Amino acid sequence: MNESKAVFTICVPSFNRGNKALELVKEVLPALEVGWELMLIDNCSFNECAGYEEIAGIARGSSGGLIYRRNTCNVGFHGNYLNCLREPAGEIVMVLSDEDRPNIPIISKALAMIREHPGISVIRGSIAPQKPADPRKNSFQLKDDLYPAGKCALTSFALTNNYFSGTIYNRTLLARHGIIERLEKNLSMHRDYPHLYLEGLACAVGDVALCAEISCYEGVPQMVADGANPYRYITPYSIGGRLDQFVVLRDCLREAVEMMSDPFDSELFGNLYLRHTAKFFHLIGRANAALYAKNGIDVGVAVRAFAYFACAAMIRLKECEQHRDFMMEEIERLARQFGG
Repeated sequence: MNESKAVFTICVPSFNRGNKALELVKEVLPALEVGWELMLIDNCSFNECAGYEEIAGIARGSSGGLIYRRNTCNVGFHGNYLNCLREPAGEIVMVLSDEDRPNIPIISKALAMIREHPGISVIRGSIAPQKPADPRKNSFQLKDDLYPAGKCALTSFALTNNYFSGTIYNRTLLARHGIIERLEKNLSMHRDYPHLYLEGLACAVGDVALCAEISCYEGVPQMVADGANPYRYITPYSIGGRLDQFVVLRDCLREAVEMMSDPFDSELFGNLYLRHTAKFFHLIGRANAALYAKNGIDVGVAVRAFAYFACAAMIRLKECEQHRDFMMEEIERLARQFGG
């Protein structure tokens, strides 16, 4: 095992995609700058193992530029995401999907930004497809911005970054404030979107920078072995999955507000709760509507049901007592807006 002295790690969680992972290693490894490392964490794969074996061989012959880890058992995506923050030696980490590619020159600028402003906890750059004709499932264009830690970062960034790949984390700052430790402690509740929990808490303790330049090029997702069915009714997109996510991410926001303010800022939490509710109205009433309709679920009734649930998930919280009536009115307005 190589003893790494890297200051920056591109960490890639991978499962059963040894061929894609090998392609990434061959493309990215020669482009790494001094003080960088590429770490690939294989989540106990049982398919395409030849690709992982070749990666392991390259790592054994590497002088530290490539680190290969294989989990002894499958810890799920959420567990492997945690490993991407726990395992690297680098003070700064980018977590990257094995189908995507990092934009090396822009990453260099981002690292310089963190060195100049060590209070930055997260940098999120824009994402573009690797080829113009490729699907743009996760691509988006951001504007340059810097949100100070606390209220500004929470209201502007928390729980908005649905795609984990290409995000850069100031691992030193997160560890100092116990954020990685909190993620590990509460990991089982955040199986679907562990990065949203981590980033929500990161907003309470560090600044968040958005970058208009492209930090990551999105690849074409690999089809699962049994064939991809976009209308298969499973979590995390089912109604039940969305309701579970709504509650645990509500608690993430409450935890973040507790971390940054004493006494508790109930007005801030109320505003965050309504933004959070609006996002889930969009997910249920728009983004996942075709899935529900295909499975015989009336979308308008589902939206109305979520309105009741959003009220139920707020009405007994002591943190919302002062603003309860206003919040219920806003939830009703959102329900009508999304067709409920």
